[in-house]
Amino acid sequence: QYFELLNNQFPKFFYNNHTCFCSKFLISKIETYIEQGKENKLYDENTDIFEKYSPEKTDIPNYVNYMKYLAASAFYVRKYPEAAKILSELINDIGFKHFPHTEIEIKLFLALSYSMCNKYELAWNVLRSVTRKISEMNSNGSYENAKLFAKILNLQLSSASQKGNIAKKILPLKNQFDILNQGDKRMLEYIKLDEKFIEQLGKPIK
Repeated sequence: QYFELLNNQFPKFFYNNHTCFCSKFLISKIETYIEQGKENKLYDENTDIFEKYSPEKTDIPNYVNYMKYLAASAFYVRKYPEAAKILSELINDIGFKHFPHTEIEIKLFLALSYSMCNKYELAWNVLRSVTRKISEMNSNGSYENAKLFAKILNLQLSSASQKGNIAKKILPLKNQFDILNQGDKRMLEYIKLDEKFIEQLGKPIK
């Protein structure tokens, strides 16, 4: 009931960014649509919802969530180059010096998007960059979730040289990621790592 109420108020509700963290609803919307099996409907809905809306880049938390939402919407209709373009634009727009958690999340998503549109060299470059940042932030083990997601990407990108079933190797990493991806270090909760997608990741790259 309340979800539909808010959903019908976008983008009007987005202008309340001075009173609440309104963009969190966008991430919740992705998760809700995934639960309902209609995540591929997000992209078409955005045309009507955001036709007359332009976010403030200075409002970094809400702007980041807005861009993540747009990227995920494109991702779920297999417009991987568009998702990568949105995330790359976000990285260029925002200085992540004071936002290491966001930097890690966005770069992991970007590396995944690049790999899905066969831009493997770009994916490797981003993955190497984010792996260094994860190592820097993981001294107390608080970013094991990000480390596991990076390992999944590493397996996928090196699948051509790997022996055996890559999907079977990815699955236990995915399960560990789900267990550890909790609390204030949670990230990429809007990426649907189901069996079908794991199988897709497990296909050898060319």
